[in-house]
Amino acid sequence: MSEDGSDPEFDVLGTLLEGDLEEGEDESEVHQTCRRLIEDVWHKKYEREDIANARNHQWTENAYEAIDIDSSDSTPIGLLEDLREGTDFENNSRKLTELFLQQVNQVPNEIAVLDLLIFGRFSRGNDDFVTIIKTPYIDDAYNINPDAEDILTENEQVIREQTDKSLLYPRHDGVDEAIDDSKVQVFQKRGSSNWANYWYEFIDLGENEYPDELVETTFKERAAEGESDAVFSSYSEFDGTDLDEEFDTDGDLHSGDIAIQFAGERLKISIEKVKTDDRIQLARSDDGEEYYLILKDSDPEFPVGPSGSTNPLFEDISDLPVIQDLF
Repeated sequence: MSEDGSDPEFDVLGTLLEGDLEEGEDESEVHQTCRRLIEDVWHKKYEREDIANARNHQWTENAYEAIDIDSSDSTPIGLLEDLREGTDFENNSRKLTELFLQQVNQVPNEIAVLDLLIFGRFSRGNDDFVTIIKTPYIDDAYNINPDAEDILTENEQVIREQTDKSLLYPRHDGVDEAIDDSKVQVFQKRGSSNWANYWYEFIDLGENEYPDELVETTFKERAAEGESDAVFSSYSEFDGTDLDEEFDTDGDLHSGDIAIQFAGERLKISIEKVKTDDRIQLARSDDGEEYYLILKDSDPEFPVGPSGSTNPLFEDISDLPVIQDLF
């Protein structure tokens, strides 16, 4: 795609046929690179909220409507199905690229047009899959003549082996090997810090906000409506508010996390625990100049070592000071 984001252009650099991807001594660098990129997409851990960079998105109703490209009667889901079946692969890839560019042009200051889109079709067992991988161009690669016969002979000319974003269709459950064509598996490298809407909206997928993102978006909107940057005027107001009812959301705000910073340390705790768990208490001194975070437990543990092979840090902690003596 072109360097100028305001007037994007793109060219098909080449098509690698299925037979060209067979392993062998004569396999070119670009073949190996494409295979590694596809394997990387396949092995992502989708729907892990602790990572939040690989998710399952469902199709919207618009995905079944004809796209507005060259008077085509194609639909986004139909295009992916055609690619999955290997039908008119180059032309259908071009249509999806045009959809991508249309979406990107609506995003201010978006530089995604500098990147390379790789469309891949592959099989696992008895099932066929299609993936779209967005990877950054090597520096100045857009100056390479796309008509050169050897453009795809060496990957260092064009392809950076880095999965920036990807789509995998249909959804594959790695546990029970189930296939679900109502969903597309989406990966974005930066996860929650920058879950770019354009990457799933260009093929009319619905959003899939994780609880933390839902909390952040909702609270920012609430804070913008007030006179200060704070979402609530006091802790009492926060503690007495039913968040889901007050904010009228489709998600569960209580399951989202907030970060509490004490003495330079940031502790990530779910809103539900802060509001309802009596083992977690916030307190302040009589003069209001000091604040405390108190975590209560009848049987605390202090394991040391990697998971599965831990040792206790203390043999006996019964000689701890009484809390009243501390305060």
